[in-house]
Amino acid sequence: MMGRRAVDLRFGRVASVWASCSCFLLTAICSTGTPAWAAQVRGQFTPLAEVRPKILLSSPAYPSGRHNAGNLIDGDVRTEYSSASKGVGTFVDFDLGQPMAVAGFRHLDRNDPATVARSRLTFSNDPQFGEVLKTIDVEHPATRAAETNVTFEPVTARYVRWQVTAVGPKRYGTVGGAEIRFFRAAAPETKPSHLRIHCQPVPALLRTTAGPVRPLRLTIEYPYREPADAIVRLGEAKPIPIRLRLGTHAVAVEPIPEVDRETSYLATVTIGPHTIRSEMKVCPVRHWELWFLPHSHNDIGYTHVQTEVERTQWSHLEKAIEIARRTVDYPPGARFRWNVEVMWAVDSYLKQASPQKRQEFLDAVRRGWIGLDALYGNQLTGLCRPEELFRLTDCARRVAKRYNFAIDSAMITDVPGYTWGIVPALAQSGVKYFSVGPNHIHRIGYTLAEWGDKPFWWVSPSGQERVLCWVAGRSYSWFHRGRLGSIKRVKPETFFNYLDELQASGYAYDMVQIRYSIHGDNGPPDPDLPDFVRRWNGRYVWPKLRIATTHELMTEFERRYGDRLPEACGDFTPYWEDGAGSSARETALARNAAERLVQAETLWALLDRARFPDADFYTAWRNVILYNEHTWGAYCSISKPDSQLTRDQWKIKQAFALDADRQSRELLARAAAKRRSSEKPVAAVDVYNTCSWPRDDLVVLPRGMAVAGDVVQTADGQPVPSQRLADGRLAFLARGVPPLGAKRFLLKPGAARRKGRAKADGCRLMTSDLEIGIDPTTGAVRRLVWKPSGADLAGGPKRRGLNTYHYVPGRDPKTAQTLTERVTVRLEDAGPLVASLVIESPAPGCRELVRRLRVVDGLPLLLVTNIVDKKPIRTPESVHFGFDVNVPGGVTRLDTPWAIIRPGKDQLPGACKNYFSVGRWVDVSNDRGGLTCAVVDAPLVEVGAIRVDVARPIGDPSAWAKHLEPTQTFYSYVMNNYWETNYKADQEGKTVFRYVLWPHGPFDPDACKRFGIQCSQPLIALPVDADDPLRGSLLRVEPQSVIVTMLKPSRDRRAWIVRLYNAGDETVQAQLRWGDPAPKRVALSDPFEEPTKPVDSPIRMVPNAIATLRAEWSGP
Repeated sequence: MMGRRAVDLRFGRVASVWASCSCFLLTAICSTGTPAWAAQVRGQFTPLAEVRPKILLSSPAYPSGRHNAGNLIDGDVRTEYSSASKGVGTFVDFDLGQPMAVAGFRHLDRNDPATVARSRLTFSNDPQFGEVLKTIDVEHPATRAAETNVTFEPVTARYVRWQVTAVGPKRYGTVGGAEIRFFRAAAPETKPSHLRIHCQPVPALLRTTAGPVRPLRLTIEYPYREPADAIVRLGEAKPIPIRLRLGTHAVAVEPIPEVDRETSYLATVTIGPHTIRSEMKVCPVRHWELWFLPHSHNDIGYTHVQTEVERTQWSHLEKAIEIARRTVDYPPGARFRWNVEVMWAVDSYLKQASPQKRQEFLDAVRRGWIGLDALYGNQLTGLCRPEELFRLTDCARRVAKRYNFAIDSAMITDVPGYTWGIVPALAQSGVKYFSVGPNHIHRIGYTLAEWGDKPFWWVSPSGQERVLCWVAGRSYSWFHRGRLGSIKRVKPETFFNYLDELQASGYAYDMVQIRYSIHGDNGPPDPDLPDFVRRWNGRYVWPKLRIATTHELMTEFERRYGDRLPEACGDFTPYWEDGAGSSARETALARNAAERLVQAETLWALLDRARFPDADFYTAWRNVILYNEHTWGAYCSISKPDSQLTRDQWKIKQAFALDADRQSRELLARAAAKRRSSEKPVAAVDVYNTCSWPRDDLVVLPRGMAVAGDVVQTADGQPVPSQRLADGRLAFLARGVPPLGAKRFLLKPGAARRKGRAKADGCRLMTSDLEIGIDPTTGAVRRLVWKPSGADLAGGPKRRGLNTYHYVPGRDPKTAQTLTERVTVRLEDAGPLVASLVIESPAPGCRELVRRLRVVDGLPLLLVTNIVDKKPIRTPESVHFGFDVNVPGGVTRLDTPWAIIRPGKDQLPGACKNYFSVGRWVDVSNDRGGLTCAVVDAPLVEVGAIRVDVARPIGDPSAWAKHLEPTQTFYSYVMNNYWETNYKADQEGKTVFRYVLWPHGPFDPDACKRFGIQCSQPLIALPVDADDPLRGSLLRVEPQSVIVTMLKPSRDRRAWIVRLYNAGDETVQAQLRWGDPAPKRVALSDPFEEPTKPVDSPIRMVPNAIATLRAEWSGP
């Protein structure tokens, strides 16, 4: 059977395979060269069978990593071979496996302006082509994605060289192709038994003066060497003569009248005495509607420097208003609409626009010309902290409240995969609809394969919220250059093919979402779209086209189909967050800034609520969000890492993290400015607990704080264990620090009170709770005994230990390297409160690796600090720290925002399994006990094995992990430079990665959640005057499984805004216990911080439930 571009109907998407004849082609395939010998011999048909060759050699490929010659024979038309601008020097040598009679050749050109005009086939039985058997010159159409078929007298050869001899009219040298096939001559037949007829009605009704008619497609697959003259008949219509050659032929036939019931038609092809028949069944046309959502994909950078992109997006807003104004009297559906996609450019536009322009924009929104979508940017949601997910819609909520808009939809574009916690964050922000337009091919895993054109209700972890999630099956870039181009270039068959695929896939809805962005990323509004839609709807009864906002599409879709959409629960684990490991230091800064901002808001709520600097917090949160937004750098960040464009964009991107870090520290310091003591030396500190449960933890005073002495006491004079650390800082153990309040500690002259059982000895650390042993060769933790149970959580003959170093040079995890030289272990702190060892060593990819292990007597924790002094390496690489936990049969659980997931179990189909975006911790537990590891600085984890980059990141879902086996091993995936674009090419210098290991009994979800928050939000020590009043506990919540995740003053400075989360696995009645001052009234809060239902009794909270309250102050 002849190879061809096929349409895969399984998932309603265009597949990238060449398959045997089974479907329809709408355009004739170019066949060239009918030599004299090819006149058909009566009664003889020579079938051409496809040959699967191997590639011996080729001219160098374009250095992108994804344009290799192997793409020519991978069966995927979306992948291409492109030479490194070799032009007529482009060649590929093929090995057919054995000598055979080759009689046909097929070439599918690149879907790119770099096209082939002529080529030459050279045949030989010598792989060096020293002896040439024959050469054949081939003419090509020299148009993008053109297919060329050639038949010739059989040549018996094993090796074939394909050589470009002329390039297309654009004269581009990066020529090659998408697919190449060779065909061998099979045994001749006496009749054309392999000829196939495909006849199918087009999913459309044309308007004519005689009434609606149904266009038809009739195609013939002709797989023979010899041309043939044929007669085509359809029903009673006039016979059509046709000359058949190798390939697929589209036959123009007359449309048929509209039918109101299933009707049969007979199609025949007659060649001499032979007639082939095919019956076509025609059903009434389906009433399809294609809804276009015009938007510009907001890359905050990438194509241009961020500031230039911002100005471009402002211009797009104004251009969209002009087009909408011009088309206001067009028929419904053809009037222009524009979706802002994200609020980033709107935010700054409203601040800088003239009063007239601002009013024009606001009027356009009110008239429905401009649709506002709620997210601030196209976020890497897996990097976001829990509260950060709520702040993604903060700008939208502020704009909606200020201008009395309703914003109930969100778009996300390009990014494949989204953390589960985005669902409650959107729903509780008033967003009901989530339009998803992922990248169509690059590192998307199973995103489109599983979810393209399969709208569903995505249910939150608590089951109490849901959003209508709809992944556009053609992605967001269907009309970009290199794909369809703008609407002016699109032929009706493009849409008809798509609708046929949807029909065959079982698509149950008559409405279809089509993302419409043109040119490329940051592209403009298209003034041609309204006229195209108007003309189309004037020509066709069905399908209808309609231009819409996200809100218009989704509300109508929900009205028609909302009650029969499927529901799905689980984490849509993202695919692109791995790129954040290309700038690990800045990623850690942004990650910790988000946690610090939550703490700073709490301190302002406790200490200086009436002066809460809302605008400053908005700016700081904005910087966190913009760092975690998906645009990391320039499109040429890997190919041209030293270009001015790359450097300029990284400087701005990096500044988001640096500024967020600085601003979060400043806001934390300013919160206590009124209470901070200026006396020196410091004689007292108040230790603040920004969490809603009592805490015991180590407090380490900053190096610059001059204290009265090293003796530490409670306010009532009770001695407190303390120790002067090796680095000169004073540490003490703060016990019983009240929730959302402070405890005072006095600092007095004298030596630290040496009490405790922490000690370091050689390669061992010990406390009253733990015994830790270090491998003197590798520095790994090979023994971690939790004394209450006696369990060794790191031991075992087949275990590799904890905190092992792994470096992958290249993309193959099998090449992973560990340490090759013996480590040096030295004592840092000897105890008795704090004991620590420092492990130093050279390490692959690094100048030096330093690992610090610390224990604190009274805390059952092992604190790990790894410092990677990275070499700047631009070849692909990655760095990982391994944790092989000795918990037989243990279940691995991952913390994510507002949920806990088990890899492979609590994930949506199609979610990433190669690596996971983790929130604050990883836990491995069985029914007797386990180990929780807090991951403070690095967001990525691999479960079971190092999987890193995939072998085929472009277009092939099967390259990604589909299933995970049970495991007790995980890797903190901290650094890489695997991407071909956008992310950083290298990173240099010292980066810190912190972990905290906590042995425990049976798994307790709320205990793990509290532990993770404590590790990310430490106790805060503020110097005070010893006789100043102490800020007691403002609030505690019962039961303890319900935690306060956010406490801040309201924007109107009249209330506290409190966010509650049930971290436990049981439904509870949450009771708020207020301290002094108590609020005068408490109510549930809407997304705009306004009160709704009063809270005068316990709040029922199911597991993972979130409740936001407004507690109004009784005084200033």
